[in-house]
Amino acid sequence: MTTTALYDAETGLPGRGLLTDRLLMALRGAERTGHEVGLVLLELTSIEHEDAATGTPDVLSEVLQEVAERLSACIRGVDSVGRLGPTTFALVLQGEVGEEGIRTLARRVLFELSPPILTGLRQHFVTARLGGTFAVPGLDDPRSMLRRAGVALDQARQPDAELFVLHDTGD
Repeated sequence: MTTTALYDAETGLPGRGLLTDRLLMALRGAERTGHEVGLVLLELTSIEHEDAATGTPDVLSEVLQEVAERLSACIRGVDSVGRLGPTTFALVLQGEVGEEGIRTLARRVLFELSPPILTGLRQHFVTARLGGTFAVPGLDDPRSMLRRAGVALDQARQPDAELFVLHDTGD
C-alpha cells in the first residue's frame, strides 16, 4: 500500500487503516500514562443545498473538504481526525479525556458545523449525529472501541435522540 493510499483522496484526512493505527498507538501510549482514549464517530445526516441544482460531485467534494477542515480545527495537535466512509468521520482523543472532554468536543463539533458552508455563492447546511466512547488503557482495543462508538452513533440516529450519544465502557 502506498503512502497516499493511507489518506482519503477527497479530504486528505487519514483513511480507516491509518486512523485505526492511530487509535492503537493512542491506546498503547495511554498504557504508559494511565490516561484514557476517546473516540467519536460522526455521520453527516444531511447536506442541504440552497438550490437542488448544486448537488454535483464537485460541489459535494468541496463541502466534504470544508467539513474535514472544520473537524480538524476542533481537535488538539495530539488528537486525530479521519474519514471512515462517504459521510462518516472519526475523531481520536488522547491524554486526559474523560466523559466531560468527549462531551465538550461533541458540542464544539456541532457548533463548528452549524454555519453554512459556502461554495461559490451557494450555501450548504450540514447536519450530523455523533456517537462516542472512551477506553481505559490496557482494557480495550481499536475494534471494540469502534464497535461501541458505532452503537452510540446508531442510538444517536434514532428519532428524538440527542445529537450526541456517549456509550459508557460499562455497557
